[in-house]
Amino acid sequence: MIIAILVSFLIVFVTFRKIEIKQYEPVGKLVIPFYRLSAFIVEASFKSKSGFLKRRILKSQVVDSLKQINPTDRSYHHIKKYYVEKIATSFMVIFAGSILAFIAIISQRDSRIIIEDKYLERGTFTQGSNTQKLTVSVEDELLNQEVLIKIDEQQLTKAQVFKMFDKTKEWIDSQILGKNTSLMEVRNNLKLPSFMEGVPVKINWETDNYEVLGSNGEVNNEEINEEGVVVNLTVILTYQSDTKSYDIQVKVLPPLLSKTDILLKEILKKVQIANQDGVTKQYLELPQDINGKLIDWGEKKTNPGRIVLIIGIIASIVIYCGKDKNLEGKVKKREKELLLDYPNIVSKLTLLLGAGMTVKNAWQKIALDYREKKEKDLKYYRYAYEEMLIAYYELVGGVSEVKVYENFGKRTKNQRYIKLTALITQNLRKGSRGLSEILENESKEAFEERKAYAKIIGEEASTKLMLPMFLNLILVLIMIMIPACMSFQM
Repeated sequence: MIIAILVSFLIVFVTFRKIEIKQYEPVGKLVIPFYRLSAFIVEASFKSKSGFLKRRILKSQVVDSLKQINPTDRSYHHIKKYYVEKIATSFMVIFAGSILAFIAIISQRDSRIIIEDKYLERGTFTQGSNTQKLTVSVEDELLNQEVLIKIDEQQLTKAQVFKMFDKTKEWIDSQILGKNTSLMEVRNNLKLPSFMEGVPVKINWETDNYEVLGSNGEVNNEEINEEGVVVNLTVILTYQSDTKSYDIQVKVLPPLLSKTDILLKEILKKVQIANQDGVTKQYLELPQDINGKLIDWGEKKTNPGRIVLIIGIIASIVIYCGKDKNLEGKVKKREKELLLDYPNIVSKLTLLLGAGMTVKNAWQKIALDYREKKEKDLKYYRYAYEEMLIAYYELVGGVSEVKVYENFGKRTKNQRYIKLTALITQNLRKGSRGLSEILENESKEAFEERKAYAKIIGEEASTKLMLPMFLNLILVLIMIMIPACMSFQM
């Protein structure tokens, strides 16, 4: 069937190779044959007299949607182009899937499990047994019935097993020393492996003196004299029912100590003797001499001052950097507040100018109203109105009106306020006629921007709420799953 599909595609590609498709703008040369085939189908559906093919291919809902998003295109070109691309893509997927399926079948034939129609290969002794899913047919009885066949791994002969044991023993000899230089001079722990990579042999260890040498290779040689202790190790190798043991003789010697280690050991030994002799007394008397030399005992004290100093330095750095972060947060808060207050300020100016006030008097009215409200509520503070109040004090101080408004815009460092002061100063230079209408338009625009900004703030707040909501979800799942798991265990 797959071959038939691929052959059909090739025949169709050759048949429709002369169809013109430039108007459909195919992307790449590889898609051109598929575009020709789909173009033929779409054109035939539009030219169909019975309308059967057109109804089957063109969906009315899709056509209506295409007309909505292309209102200026009164022709059917965009509809045809849409369906040509859609059908061509579908054909490309079918063709690619057929090729991949053909490759899969070929590769499967190359990796056949059944050899010469009757043999199944066993796994090696390192791979173990495996299971194969096959189909079986019996003439007039069964047809392609699925069965599972377990294939045991290939067994080794006795000679191969013991050869493997010898190989494992050679590997153990190369590993056993660990940090020691010789088995007759063992002062550190031995390395006694329990398996060998890639070899299915179990390795067990036994020792005739567990107090000195454990079966895990740990050496206890603190109390051994310089002559050392001879220990017989036995390694037992096992593969299925076959077993072979090897004896290994080692000599455990005391650890090599420096002069300092030896002296400390002697001191601790004297302390231990004093501790045992004076166990009934209230105080332990520490030894005062060793080998004819005086011992000076001292207390090991921690130095919390250094730790506190380090913590203090780190804390100061964190606070120093944190202040800048805090300042950045306040600046951002100021910027947000300026944007939120801008529509109200422009609206008030527009209203007062419309009532017949001059710009100076309107500015003074807004600034003084804010000051009065601030005096009643000491916590009330708005950055934009504070800047207006500063500008009012400059006007009272005799600074020119144009200079005052320009300074106000520079101090706010906000494009909206700079634009407002530019409108005011421009009209003051040319005459304030028409300023009210300009500010009214600016007020409308500002309120629209404030709505959009409020929407952005709302989206940011909802995003911040996602983390606690997610944590609550995890908590609820834990509360549900723990009782459920406990009930299953019961």
